[in-house]
Amino acid sequence: MKQKFSMTVSMIIMMISLLISCTKKDVPVPVSQPNTPQQPNPPHQGGGQPQQQPLKIKVQAIIKIGDIVYDQIPASFTLTSYDSSMQPHMLSVSLKPGINEVTIPSNHLRYRLFVKQWNQTDEMTLDRSNIQEDVIYTLGGAREAKKLKYEISAVLVNGLYRADSKTEYQYDVNGKLLQVLLLKKRSNGNIYTALSETLSYQDGKATVITRKDETGAVINTTYISYDQQGKIKSLKQSAPSGEINAAISYTITGAGVETRIKHINSINGVTTDYYMLSDKGNPIKRSYLASNNISEWSDYGYDKNINPYIHMNWPDILMSRSAKNNISWTGKEYFSGNMTLDPVTYNYTYDAEGYPVSLVKEFRSARNGDIVNTTKTTYHY
Repeated sequence: MKQKFSMTVSMIIMMISLLISCTKKDVPVPVSQPNTPQQPNPPHQGGGQPQQQPLKIKVQAIIKIGDIVYDQIPASFTLTSYDSSMQPHMLSVSLKPGINEVTIPSNHLRYRLFVKQWNQTDEMTLDRSNIQEDVIYTLGGAREAKKLKYEISAVLVNGLYRADSKTEYQYDVNGKLLQVLLLKKRSNGNIYTALSETLSYQDGKATVITRKDETGAVINTTYISYDQQGKIKSLKQSAPSGEINAAISYTITGAGVETRIKHINSINGVTTDYYMLSDKGNPIKRSYLASNNISEWSDYGYDKNINPYIHMNWPDILMSRSAKNNISWTGKEYFSGNMTLDPVTYNYTYDAEGYPVSLVKEFRSARNGDIVNTTKTTYHY
């Protein structure tokens, strides 16, 4: 017992000696810290790889239909990007008309751009090394325009549409419009040609249009001439009672393309100045001022689909078939002269290729604003 006690005392003495020999450098003294939540690690400040900035590209849907370029159209857009393991990642968005900015993964190696509109598809594939942020990537492709074969117009009577007329369009083997026939039905049910227009061509452009009535008598003949750029520079409409001469000029401005048409009517001696402002291929403003103080101002809005008439190359003396898209609304002001019935609503249905298949228009009286007539037109291609 005495021996065990001596050993224990010796061990205690040794431990006290070791503790006394320790210094602050050997054993750090802990500092009491309050209870605080764990803090995140600070961002890496060394020479590692920096975070990559988002990569943005510019994309625009453009489709050429026949000779007409549609560059202000919406479209469906799908981006498929491939990472370093060549695994695909997909992003689908709707493109607005015009130029769109799309953010793509900057650390991926390859990108497939795919656009669809009017049953038309187009795509391109780009490697990361080929991406340029200052380039506008355009997709859409091209196809031939559909030809309007005939249209049927009907009038709403007692809640039902009653057929009023049928307009037929005839083409040559190359797709050029040759003849337009307006067909109507007599009270006895017989169908007759109420009006016809026959087009003659030179160098691929319509230069003479002859209009005849139901008896085959000539109503008038329109002669068209073009400038070196293929734009109409003058028209002359000759009738048995006299003629109307029209000189046309074009000016490009910041607001769009201004078209001025000066009509000189030898029949009644009236000179009329027509003005048309076009933006993005559509006349948005029209006006005329006649020497007999009759005047009118009109504003127009348009949809984003295909106007079949512009693909017919069917000119008239007021250039009324020159819009790329279809009229969706109109507004008119009459300062003097005869007030007319004006369409106040336009309701279209379209096929999958962007062409109208039906149009319902309500007409209002310019005098009191009342809806006085409703028509429906169906289009057949």
